[in-house]
Amino acid sequence: MDKQEPRIIAPGYSDEELFAWMSEKTTVARELRRLIAAREDYLNCAEKVEVKISDLSTLGAIEVLQNEESAHDQAADEFISSPDLLLVSSVILKTVKAELERQRVQPSVENIRCVLSLIDGSLPAFAF
Repeated sequence: MDKQEPRIIAPGYSDEELFAWMSEKTTVARELRRLIAAREDYLNCAEKVEVKISDLSTLGAIEVLQNEESAHDQAADEFISSPDLLLVSSVILKTVKAELERQRVQPSVENIRCVLSLIDGSLPAFAF
């Protein structure tokens, strides 16, 4: 049994106005579906990141002795002060932000951290 096509009763609307209204509704519906799917993806991502943080917090717990603390601080300072690494991180951050905007995703701190966490999680556990 074939279904009848729906009928729209729109007194006072021209065909062009009715078509514009229908186009707007379908555009909004598509964008809403896309955003709902994106939200699900980000919620799943956030859940996976939370699990990984919990696991790694346990695995990464260490005890730092006072005399070793200054050596650790010095190594961290050397890493952070490296101009090449700062330049690379700046370019990566700009690229992530631009891609989020291109995908019509708010480049919030949380979304950027989520992307960077996914990248971090995909890196091998060994040195190159």
